[in-house]
Amino acid sequence: MRGLLLAEVGDSMVEFDVYGKPGESGYRVGQRIATESLMPPGSSKFAPPPRKALSAPGPVIGSMASLATSATLFDVDVAHAQSGPEIMALLGNSNSGLKPGATGHPRQALRNVDSSGDLGTDFKPIALEKAKWRSRVEVDVILENHTCVQGSYLKGTVKIHIKKGSKKNAPLLLSQGKVRVVGFECIPQKDSKCTFYKYSALLSEIAPSWKGLFKSPPDDDGWAEAQEGVHVFPFAMLLPPDGGCGIAKGVLSINSGVAIKYVAMAEIKVKDSASSKESIAHFYRDCEVWPRLDVVSTLATNSRPLVAEVATRVFMGGPGKIRLSARIHRFYWVAGQSCTVHFRVVNDCKKLVKGAAIVLIRTLTVFKPKPHLDAGDADPDACQTSTKAKWVTESVLELGQRCSKGHASAKGWWTGVAPGQTSEFDHSLILPPDVHSIARTRLLEVEYTLRINFTKREPWYRKSRITGGDLVETDETVPGMKYARDMTIATDPENADEVPVLNEEQHQDSNTSADSASIYPPSQSADTIG
Repeated sequence: MRGLLLAEVGDSMVEFDVYGKPGESGYRVGQRIATESLMPPGSSKFAPPPRKALSAPGPVIGSMASLATSATLFDVDVAHAQSGPEIMALLGNSNSGLKPGATGHPRQALRNVDSSGDLGTDFKPIALEKAKWRSRVEVDVILENHTCVQGSYLKGTVKIHIKKGSKKNAPLLLSQGKVRVVGFECIPQKDSKCTFYKYSALLSEIAPSWKGLFKSPPDDDGWAEAQEGVHVFPFAMLLPPDGGCGIAKGVLSINSGVAIKYVAMAEIKVKDSASSKESIAHFYRDCEVWPRLDVVSTLATNSRPLVAEVATRVFMGGPGKIRLSARIHRFYWVAGQSCTVHFRVVNDCKKLVKGAAIVLIRTLTVFKPKPHLDAGDADPDACQTSTKAKWVTESVLELGQRCSKGHASAKGWWTGVAPGQTSEFDHSLILPPDVHSIARTRLLEVEYTLRINFTKREPWYRKSRITGGDLVETDETVPGMKYARDMTIATDPENADEVPVLNEEQHQDSNTSADSASIYPPSQSADTIG
């Protein structure tokens, strides 16, 4: 009963215990309701470091000058209400255009150092050089490849153009530049963007020829006079394989405005030597970051296959039932490849089973932030959910022809399941190359479901049949995982008269698992996911 007790006080969710012993409650403690962003379980063998409270003071690393001139423009830990407007200001509108006079909002790592040497609390916005009417510093970043995997190198070139000023203009001072990769979720709601992945590196560490940008050595605060002209710096930045900077999830783009995007951004701080006014020159390009997978463990055959069972009566089929058992042999499947399902059909009715199909359905859940839904204390996860299911693809198994007189062969290989017969066979579905499961961080979650249809007449399929009222289905949310699957038996729609099976007639083999499977993105080459 512990799972129910914790759920009553709002501490956790409840999950069905498919491995529970007779006499127990049948429930177990589910996932905890945490205030921080959620990381997908099992997505990485490296655990991210503990998260600190948003109000906690930032660490002081190195000298005061390095802290004062740092440029932390994105923060994975920041609340959604702050993350969305900041991303909009830095990335611009749909055409990447910045508003005139746009500014960036610094975090605690950008606190100014006052004359006494103490950390100040002045969080004044910093002007964006690109948003000025006349900019003296132009930055560009050119990538060798827009696709990268965690644990590999992101390579490219940073181009910085220091324009020649007039005699009235004071010399420009520059501080350390950075290259950063940022991943964020988007939903069709105002300022609804949330950062879930961020990694940055100093140009001095990843670009050996960086010092050619300066005319003079840096002062005590880290500022140096800029050398006019065009400067090009090749760089190679290693993306950490662990989850310290967040877990990459690949890209997602749906017509409704739901998306997961990544940008590679180059930036440098600029200071006017006469007025001491500071600004940030930045430029970004779209890219993709995918998680690194261990091929051996990820694609290994599971010791306990994933099994689902269901049974039903059919109209004019007598008192007997059709019993269906479907099994897949591993948890994870690669997009673009074949997903094989093993079937076992026991036909105790009077009708011949003549058709079967495997349908892949995508379920998209959007978590729209609703701060006014807070029950009392501040809840960064207060939201309103909306779920949409969409038919993705289908593979139909048609009834083959019977042998006939005068013919040495017949069309098709599957001859159906006759009354009183038990049949076992395999059927496969080619997964589209652009599908992959995405666990929730803040705003989005994508799940994929396999649905199995059987009919007692030759199949005629269309999308509306997937969720029609003539289907008897069992939809289970699997303990400990964020993916679901359901199994369905369908009779023909004109004569549907189905009776669902009672719980005691559905059994779970001790050597099988009711966990569900996930779809991973296709690998570009063997070394990208190894």
